[in-house]
Amino acid sequence: MHFTLKETMKKLYLTIVIGFIWALVTGCSPTEEVDFSTLEQARAQASQNAEFNAQVFRGQEMSSWSILGASDSTQTKACPQGDGWATLELLNPDKVTRIPIKCSTVSAALGCMLDSTFKTKPYNTSDGKCSTEVPFPIPKIER
Repeated sequence: MHFTLKETMKKLYLTIVIGFIWALVTGCSPTEEVDFSTLEQARAQASQNAEFNAQVFRGQEMSSWSILGASDSTQTKACPQGDGWATLELLNPDKVTRIPIKCSTVSAALGCMLDSTFKTKPYNTSDGKCSTEVPFPIPKIER
């Protein structure tokens, strides 16, 4: 069977498109599955980074507010880098008011923002999905 260049290019293009759609649907990542210890190290680093970003976000004005941490819930053995975001809360001293914030687990430049603000950003579409844009191993945010 002999294909013309045009037919071959069409098939190649179709294969690439199908592969891309499959990756989006399955949340597939180029990272190979890791062991539990490596996953725990990645979770710890992501949590430390998110909490550091939350401390910066809270700043002096809200220094009496507590930070209620949470991890990146998308981190798994198959996706140790996760989606790059953690949802935390700032809790006021009277323990009544909670402010949900989204914090990057890998970027001091992205830092944290109100959850409502995060939902308006183009990168919010990666929330809850394994991201191939997040580096692994997760780098420590430099203080």
